[in-house]
Amino acid sequence: MASWLVRVGPVAIVDLETTGLPNDPAARILEFAALLLDPDTQELRAVATLIAPEAAIPPAIQRLTGISDATVAGAPSLDAVRDALREALRGRVIVAHNAEFERHFLGRWIGAELASAVYLDTQDLLAVAHPDAPDLRLESFTRSMFGTEERHRALDDAADTLRVMARVAFGAR
Repeated sequence: MASWLVRVGPVAIVDLETTGLPNDPAARILEFAALLLDPDTQELRAVATLIAPEAAIPPAIQRLTGISDATVAGAPSLDAVRDALREALRGRVIVAHNAEFERHFLGRWIGAELASAVYLDTQDLLAVAHPDAPDLRLESFTRSMFGTEERHRALDDAADTLRVMARVAFGAR
């Protein structure tokens, strides 16, 4: 297992899709995904779920994510999954691309304690590793490193965050 993981401890690489931006008080979590890594095992576990947002999904979000009102028609409510998501993240360092976005929504909708959890932002990592990059968007790095496009789906983007982070770490060896 990677030595940095042992020093950091249990990690959750998290991505969210939401119905809006943090400055929108009506914005809700639409999709949650976390890749769970533990230093004691070589197992990678995924936790992912759609979440019924309790309001119509804005057309711009439907175009960006491909998630429609019909897609979430049978999805659980946030109340139904909140405790399980909070438990999955408990005691973990949260890694995310543009981590303040996840911090805001996790702290607001999943558990207030998540607002003060330890977060590592892969944008910061990329700013150091690629100081001449024209931008620090995840999609720019997945395109240049892997020839793939960001899908704006939580599990895919969490996996892309892990792949970018691993590529940067491998290059630093």
